[in-house]
Amino acid sequence: MKLIVLLLVIPDVIINALIPVLVRLHAEDNDRWIRLNKLLGKTLIFISLPLSLILFIYAENVITLVYGSSGFSESIPILRIFSLILFVRFSTEMYALVLTTSQRQSARMFIVVGIALLNFVLNVYAIPHFGIQGAAIVSLISNFLAGCSYIVVSKSKLFNLNLEPRILFLCIFTIIITFLFWNLGSESFLIGIFVILFIYPITCLFIGFSSKERITLFDFRRVFNRQLYGI
Repeated sequence: MKLIVLLLVIPDVIINALIPVLVRLHAEDNDRWIRLNKLLGKTLIFISLPLSLILFIYAENVITLVYGSSGFSESIPILRIFSLILFVRFSTEMYALVLTTSQRQSARMFIVVGIALLNFVLNVYAIPHFGIQGAAIVSLISNFLAGCSYIVVSKSKLFNLNLEPRILFLCIFTIIITFLFWNLGSESFLIGIFVILFIYPITCLFIGFSSKERITLFDFRRVFNRQLYGI
């Protein structure tokens, strides 16, 4: 849990930094608001993919590295479940932010309350029958349903983001990498880490983003100040 909570700080920092910009753009320039949201959505997806891959494929290695080689074997399948939760949270956070920055916070609140109640009911059944692994699965279901709810309620053109050829290509690329290193097993940990943390992000950068989006990313401070302060 602490590992996942630590990683979930990343989208919180990015989103809290961008909220003032997005609120202003929604009021003044809807097209730029959409573009910045798309860029944010892609960025969060491409940050989450390598992190989720490492935690899913090399859960045993990560647990051993952090907690030692004995006494934590039951944590391995749980960490794999939480790696999926990490991806779901990162990839749907943009849609939740759409509700916040378009003055529909009440809709987001109702979704959160509804999912919290559903989570409680499911855990009442899952924990006595399946223990902590059941709770992890319930958390995955809750986050997935919350993300789907944000997408549906936002009724945004941004939904097309998940259907872009660039995203679909990288999803196929991700499946290939996962299949390859999963079959190679924990012995491929070092080479897998190198590929996932270095080769994979470079692929995401040059295939997942357009040239204009890359310029915005690398000159983000100037773009941020211009959007927020007009300078």
